Amino acid sequence: MVAMLTQEMSGSGGPKAEDSQLFVAVAVKGLIGDKLGGAGSRRAVRWAVDNLLPKADRFVMIHVIPTITSIPTPNGERLPVEEVEESVVEMYVRDVKKEFETVFVPFLKMCKTSSSTKCQVETLLLEYDDPAKALLRFISKSGVNSLVMGSFASNIFTRRARGPGVPLTVLKYAPETCEVYIVCKDRITTKSMDPLINREPCTSPFAAATTHDFLRDWAASFHTLRSPSLSEPRQSTGKFYIILRNCGFRLF
Repeated sequence: MVAMLTQEMSGSGGPKAEDSQLFVAVAVKGLIGDKLGGAGSRRAVRWAVDNLLPKADRFVMIHVIPTITSIPTPNGERLPVEEVEESVVEMYVRDVKKEFETVFVPFLKMCKTSSSTKCQVETLLLEYDDPAKALLRFISKSGVNSLVMGSFASNIFTRRARGPGVPLTVLKYAPETCEVYIVCKDRITTKSMDPLINREPCTSPFAAATTHDFLRDWAASFHTLRSPSLSEPRQSTGKFYIILRNCGFRLF
């Protein structure tokens, strides 16, 4: 039986990691009232439940919602929160977040199937306009050890022409203290921690938010892990195979 604890935090706050704890976070996407959840997020949760939840001391699911800056009126207009009574704003924000909490429902059901968990499964709403920045600041402030995200594409690098997207942006700027896993359709992608790889310095827009050095810009090395569990739901062996490692290729 998985215990569930729901938290609501604005900005980049959230639970803190204790020393020597394995603190795992899974970023999920979904729609209010969606009974299934996004395909990419389902893959991420399934992989995290199979491979990280059994040994985690903390396990948190994160969903980023837009900053609430206005409140609807009966005539269809919206008023800035600064122009509305504080009690009304608090009530509206509470109602909105209660609706967004339903995004976690299908993913929490997936966690209940795990019989070897030793920790609570928590949920966390981050209120921020930029999901990538919200996740990066959460990493730096919480001390999370592992962050898992899903990708709808079979390979996150195939969508470079459309921009890096949230998963690749987080992978690019995440500090070395946190291992980022991107779960694609048939593989797991993570950034190599090999200190011998030559990396070009970059100016991170998130550098002021953390005391840790972010991994260098696009000259980093990546390795891709293929997991047999991704093609066979709920039959994970907890093992995956290295098919590409320390290539040191450059992304443009």
